[in-house]
Amino acid sequence: MTLTLPFISISSILKGYFFGRQRMIPNTISNILEQLIKILLIILVLPLLIKRSVFLAVIGLILFNIITEIVSITTFLFFTPKNFTIKKTDISPDKQTIKEVFSISLPTVSSRFIGNIGFFFEPIILTNILLFCGFSNDYILREYGAYNAYTIALLTMPSFFVGAVCSSIIPEISKYLGEKNHIMIKRRFWQSILFSFIIGLFFSTIIFFYRDSLLQTIYNTTLGSNYIKILAPFFVLFYLEAPLMSILQALGKSTTTMKITIVGEIIKLGTLTLFCFLKMGIYSLVYAEIINIIVVVALNIKKIRKYIFS
Repeated sequence: MTLTLPFISISSILKGYFFGRQRMIPNTISNILEQLIKILLIILVLPLLIKRSVFLAVIGLILFNIITEIVSITTFLFFTPKNFTIKKTDISPDKQTIKEVFSISLPTVSSRFIGNIGFFFEPIILTNILLFCGFSNDYILREYGAYNAYTIALLTMPSFFVGAVCSSIIPEISKYLGEKNHIMIKRRFWQSILFSFIIGLFFSTIIFFYRDSLLQTIYNTTLGSNYIKILAPFFVLFYLEAPLMSILQALGKSTTTMKITIVGEIIKLGTLTLFCFLKMGIYSLVYAEIINIIVVVALNIKKIRKYIFS
């Protein structure tokens, strides 16, 4: 899997270049081609590899990622200006540029890292406390697996729509911030939040009312349906998390997003521990997730009101 990292890095840099230039067509075409080729490879090639062995199938999936990243890079290079050249002086270290890049990237990466630490401790806390409270290992394995593989996967499936909003809103707000155009910053804020809210409301409603049918159609099971019933109404707020954090990053407040992530993870793990000791089973995780969503969204809104509307 480490072989994919260089390709992902180059693709991400080119993607960032076009986002910075506010040219969305290359990214759109790249994403479409990338997903189409991945789907074709999975449909046509993966069954042949599975017949040989599961090991070859897994290796094939990894190679598919490399192939799709190469397609993405090629697509971006096609849209790169024809007179585009890189000189030795262009890649020489520049302290000011490095400082600016790290001031944004370190808090952003730290936020992801903190989130991953939370995901790391989540099953450890859940499993050990539930076993201590008398729940069977089979129950934990079955229900936690259903929660992650079916419930969360289905609820977050439409999040790529919001991802597109986040990708476009960062360069927009950064530009208007540089121009000190606060009217347009507020307008883009309301537009991104309204669009994300509509997307979240629409899909959460569909998933809530047709959860059994969707689970049966996609995963051939209805496991996790009971968790969707509780989580779906709150996932309307979940779809606001990413654009709110993107807006804070565009305002140069990456450190603020990192602090909010830390607070959210501490509260989530704390409430998870408490609910587990109350013998609530996997519902301990469900309610901890809801509290985390509400707290993170509330803190993001509070900070944005301070930076934009005060």
